[in-house]
Amino acid sequence: GDSFYPEAPEKARAWYIKAAEGGSSRAWHRLCAIHRSPPLKDWNEALRYCRKSAELGETRNYAAMATAVEKGEEGQTADPAAAIQMYNDLAGWGDATTVVHLADIYDALPSSPDNDAKRLRYVRLAAGFSLPANLTRLARYH
Repeated sequence: GDSFYPEAPEKARAWYIKAAEGGSSRAWHRLCAIHRSPPLKDWNEALRYCRKSAELGETRNYAAMATAVEKGEEGQTADPAAAIQMYNDLAGWGDATTVVHLADIYDALPSSPDNDAKRLRYVRLAAGFSLPANLTRLARYH
């Protein structure tokens, strides 16, 4: 796991910013992590850094923040619609776990043309990641 937390967060932050500006996805990931905990805790900064990290392939922290938004954790008000947008971003960046979660979300919603289309879209994407349980799930729709 990623349990690293610097002893001097302000100094580490300055170095991580330099590395991030140089293109390091891991540095964006670390910036996100240090802004999710005191003494530098700042939700908006963490979200900005997590999003950039996720765009570059380090999706774990952004996915955790999306879950916090969905469930109203980490001091956030539960906002399922905002969480779904974040999950859509993650799915667009190729996060297989999030694709399955979106399929689950749409499975739990009442049937409607829009929900059914999204449900089928995410089940197809999950099956495309070769997740066996989702191949069976996809068969329900054909």
